[in-house]
Amino acid sequence: MPRKSKNIYQQYSSESLERAVNAVRHNGMSFRRASQTYSIPKTTIMDRVNGKIKPGSKPGRKPVIPIEVENLVATQIMTAAEKGFGLTKKLVIIKIARLCNAKGIKTPFKSNIPGNDWWRGFKSRHPEVTLRKPEKLNTSRSRMMNRVVVSNYFIELGQ
Repeated sequence: MPRKSKNIYQQYSSESLERAVNAVRHNGMSFRRASQTYSIPKTTIMDRVNGKIKPGSKPGRKPVIPIEVENLVATQIMTAAEKGFGLTKKLVIIKIARLCNAKGIKTPFKSNIPGNDWWRGFKSRHPEVTLRKPEKLNTSRSRMMNRVVVSNYFIELGQ
């Protein structure tokens, strides 16, 4: 079931947050004044100044499957698509589950099989990956797609 976000996060830029943190640390500005000046929540500035949140960190939790494994799968999907073998969502999820089992990666998924939320996150992290619906190739077409027939075609085309 799709989820709807109720909260609006981060109505400010990272530069303005940096300026607010620097104003508090170096210029002695109060948290409240920095919050009003830069239109950033006071607790956000306090968390950054006090070291509760590290610089450059992103909201949300870390991906369950390591980024290296996801990148490997994304390149394999794109390579398969270039060769004419499109993968469905189900095939990609099964491939991830097998890879996690082979590499010994522990995941919170049931039987190490990711769900729809993981798939949505994977698609947002790798927008270059597109699903292809595998289509049956006509037998007459497949017979004509061999090296000899194609080279003869180009020889005749050149004459």
